[in-house]
Amino acid sequence: MDSVVIRRYKKGDETGIIELRNEIFDPSRHTDIQKWQWEYLDPPPGESKIFVYENNHKIVGHYGLIPILFKLKEQNVLSGKSEDAMIHKNYRAFGNRFIKLVKTGNEISHEEGMNLIWGFPNKAAFLPHIKGGFTYIGDVFNLMKIVNSRIILDKIIPTYIKNRYFSKIIIHLLSLSFSILNIFFNLERLKKTKNITIKSVANFDERINKLWEKANSEYGITIVRNCEYLNWRFVKNPYAKSKIFIAERENEILGYIVLGIYKSKKHQIKIGFISDLFFDKREKAALHNLLDKAIEYLKIENVAYISASMAKAGHDNKCFLNLFRKKGFLFKPRKLNSQFILKANIEKVDTDYVSDIRNWYITGAFGEGVRF
Repeated sequence: MDSVVIRRYKKGDETGIIELRNEIFDPSRHTDIQKWQWEYLDPPPGESKIFVYENNHKIVGHYGLIPILFKLKEQNVLSGKSEDAMIHKNYRAFGNRFIKLVKTGNEISHEEGMNLIWGFPNKAAFLPHIKGGFTYIGDVFNLMKIVNSRIILDKIIPTYIKNRYFSKIIIHLLSLSFSILNIFFNLERLKKTKNITIKSVANFDERINKLWEKANSEYGITIVRNCEYLNWRFVKNPYAKSKIFIAERENEILGYIVLGIYKSKKHQIKIGFISDLFFDKREKAALHNLLDKAIEYLKIENVAYISASMAKAGHDNKCFLNLFRKKGFLFKPRKLNSQFILKANIEKVDTDYVSDIRNWYITGAFGEGVRF
């Protein structure tokens, strides 16, 4: 008889869950009790749905669903973000255990009101999630804009061209080409609109709720961006520091952009990323000015390039993609895309509508790991 059993989380399990996570995933992204509590117990809608495999009082598997409110047509629905689905290496030979854990967690969570469950599994976990009842919806693409080509070229070119003299010539020529391209893209910038101010803020105030109420009907299925959620996700986040810029006119917020910076392990270069972007679509100048400010800020921070996530076929993608292209953003190789999966409660939501990625507005706020 299998001695490994599935059960719900109970207080005190976090120690075993954290030990398991730090053993399986990147140990440099260390999780402690305080960080784990922020992620799983402190989300605005309430505690996460957490399921564990236990064997002789030891946690050997975990499946968490972080509660996040979504806007779905004219209503808000409770969703669950699949996070840290994992099983100890000594128990992976029994492949059905992982699938059973996912199925059990999803079924119970649907019964308890999580009508959308979603995530971005890695390659190893993708197929088990599909077997566990998820549906593949589509790819989330990664855009990038090179802002300091010399940093990238100095790291990458010598690994391919061993001749030091020839390597320097290639780096110089390529760097010059990128500089010329950036001059061209800068010509596409709109002049700053005089009555729109871009301001750095430490947190989101109640005015953001007015922006959400005013502008959310212009977007598809997406995260409810109220003050409570945004401050939890970006301001109180103990894993990553965010830089927030708002666009305002006469004390009214027209839009915002959230930025982050991290260091690439492979090449040890700084990378800037757009964690979230939301604005009133009737205020296109606000979007232009926010992106210009983001590029300006991250360039000063000496990042090598800027990254942004987006559903290429997503809701009103032309509004965003055309502008990103004009500002020099290009798509990264397809192999770097994230696969978006979904498990919908067919009794509660329109499955045809939610299964069409064109109805979604996805940004880095959806990204794998709310820690990032």
